[in-house]
Amino acid sequence: MSYEAIPLPKAYTVKLGSTRVGMLQSFREQTECKTSAVRAVGENKASRWIPGALTYRVKLNRLLLDTNIIEDPLLLHDLHAFSLTLTGCGRTVVYTGCEFTSITRCCQSGGDVVEEAELVAAGRTEST
Repeated sequence: MSYEAIPLPKAYTVKLGSTRVGMLQSFREQTECKTSAVRAVGENKASRWIPGALTYRVKLNRLLLDTNIIEDPLLLHDLHAFSLTLTGCGRTVVYTGCEFTSITRCCQSGGDVVEEAELVAAGRTEST
């Protein structure tokens, strides 16, 4: 399987903290909000719902890391409570309180690509 260069206008730049670490082809975000039911004593039905904190699940696809900065993609698991900044397509998305949950990489002669990396984040902001 060979990899093509990602055209820069279609790629996202990736920063961990304040350090640019590579380019990303695409990402997918899923937002979760856990809710709690409030029930009166002896009642089976909930009288109302209390929203909980939002959690963001982010899947990064085809992450091309700068090997001068990060030599081994598995070292990303050593990062805790970091911020992730994705810039591209006219917008900047910043995730805070991040933890990597899984990393899938593909190694071949002449390159090392993180096919997918998943993380959870506690906060999110977006600007254009």
